[in-house]
Amino acid sequence: MKAVEILRLILWLAALPLLFALYALSNNPLLLVAAVFISIAPPLFMLLEFLIRDRCDVKIRINPTCNRGESFICEFEIKNASIIPIPRAVLEITCKNILTGESMEHSIAMLIPAYGSSSRKIKLSSKHCGELKISAASLRLVEMLGIFHVNARANAEQFIIMLPETSELLRIQSGYTPSNPDNDSYADGIRGDDYSEVLQLRDYVPGDSLKQIHWKLSGKLDRLIVREASMPVLRSLLICMDNPSDCTAAESDAIAEITASVCRILSDSGMVFSISRPQSGICGFMKVESKMQLPQAIEWLMGCTRDDYAYPNYIEQNGAVSFGKIIWCGKRFTDAAAAFCGNAEITMLLCAEANGTLAEGAHCLTPENYRDLLSHLEL
Repeated sequence: MKAVEILRLILWLAALPLLFALYALSNNPLLLVAAVFISIAPPLFMLLEFLIRDRCDVKIRINPTCNRGESFICEFEIKNASIIPIPRAVLEITCKNILTGESMEHSIAMLIPAYGSSSRKIKLSSKHCGELKISAASLRLVEMLGIFHVNARANAEQFIIMLPETSELLRIQSGYTPSNPDNDSYADGIRGDDYSEVLQLRDYVPGDSLKQIHWKLSGKLDRLIVREASMPVLRSLLICMDNPSDCTAAESDAIAEITASVCRILSDSGMVFSISRPQSGICGFMKVESKMQLPQAIEWLMGCTRDDYAYPNYIEQNGAVSFGKIIWCGKRFTDAAAAFCGNAEITMLLCAEANGTLAEGAHCLTPENYRDLLSHLEL
């Protein structure tokens, strides 16, 4: 029990003998009625609330995205499907940033009529980007005197993406110089524009280029079949976002903005690339083929969790990835990261202070200076 509830319980226990004593001295029937009511009302209402605890339902309404640092409105609604009104329902709310690990709590109270509902809107914000998980942690049905309560069902949750700002990069090269120019292999499972090597054959869908159509096979099958071209390894590009568990909230925020900024400049330059992120021990991938996919890609990156095992797990199961160039955005470049990247040409954007001699392709940025340094960076 909370301190306030303990205090109310003490006052209630002290008031009962006092009222009965006053009745005995004055023989006033009103004092007797008050004493009996105060004696039986709290446990009686607690019993009623226990019987209706499964008739309550919590809903959360929120917009799917918001810019980092801006406030957003979150609406909480509690429905009561019983014939008994609830004088006070206390909803405990948690708001956790999956990217940074930050968490905050809020509490709201409402009166819920019988066969009705009540709602409250509260204003929330996050100074760091990431995916916020807003959930109803608990729902307490409190009787009218506020002494006893019953826990009801509260399993609602919603997510909102706090979008990062994206900083301007000075210049990005229009092509990639492979570390091994004799490499004529192709990236596994990645679509490209080299029709000398076919990735797969599939049915035609509106929007496919006519030059993709396999006319000979289409004539045999009496339906349009298209060829998906492969991407040569030496021209394939992967942007890796790493968010280790020892990152501070400011470091995770900076890593996310650095990654989003790189994606934006690549997309604005008309480049096709892939992105990867860790999430709960699994390394996920997403292909970004057009500028229209950029908002979805950035939202997907914001769902990155604080994780130390995703990339090692991927190496154990699949070995190194097959990309010509990899831009690694994280706090450090570990042996596991090097094994994951394999023979790719690597550029490292590390959210850390520069200590000693930097490895080739490494750039150190901090949460305090990364925006300024990004504006002078050439990839």
